[in-house]
Amino acid sequence: MLRQIIGSALVLLSIACTGEAPPREPSSAADIISRSAENWGGMERLESLSALRAQITYHEHDYPVTIDVSRPNLVRSTGGERYISVFDGERAAFLHYVDRDGIPSDPFLVDEEEVKDWEAEIAWIFPAYFDHRSDYLGLRSVEGDSLHVLQVILPLGVRMEYYLDPLTFLLRRAEAYATIRGVTHHSGRTYHDYRDVEGVKYPSHMEFFYGEGKPQPAVFETVEFDVEFPPEHFLIPENLR
Repeated sequence: MLRQIIGSALVLLSIACTGEAPPREPSSAADIISRSAENWGGMERLESLSALRAQITYHEHDYPVTIDVSRPNLVRSTGGERYISVFDGERAAFLHYVDRDGIPSDPFLVDEEEVKDWEAEIAWIFPAYFDHRSDYLGLRSVEGDSLHVLQVILPLGVRMEYYLDPLTFLLRRAEAYATIRGVTHHSGRTYHDYRDVEGVKYPSHMEFFYGEGKPQPAVFETVEFDVEFPPEHFLIPENLR
């Protein structure tokens, strides 16, 4: 009761000094998502945003990676001349693949368990809490900062945790937990240096990590929104199905 009285007194003092009430602390996933959406141009902009393309340079690769996403669950990844893969929401396949020794292989389906990696690929590029049900886990301390955490369970079972800045509601960190053949794999991304891209705030740099491995840098070279992809862009060939 005492805490409530003090809290009410502080609110009244703030209103008396500034003429307006301080921003309300978010208390639900809907609150967090609403405030995060402002950085994506607002809910109306989000509802009209159906597709995007990001070109990324990863630290350990000597080729760029292009990620094409069609909301909510289609993705096509192109790794230079090395590979082209597609995910149709249920299955994934390599349409083109050259191994590290330079030996090409015929197109092939990805093992059913490993398909979860493709589901997470979308969630790294476009926050899954805009397309799937999420739960608010409260504030967590990360490297001295208290960040809001949203949890999303993706359709194939990957658990995503998103860490958002308590002031700007920009995404600071994302983590994925995927259980494949009985083993839970943990990976993550941290996002930095936001810039304005077609009215949307999007990071220009990130770090990525797997398990206990040291985080490695990556650069978002370009980001495009409202990209029009041909109908077959995300299709798995009939002979592979």
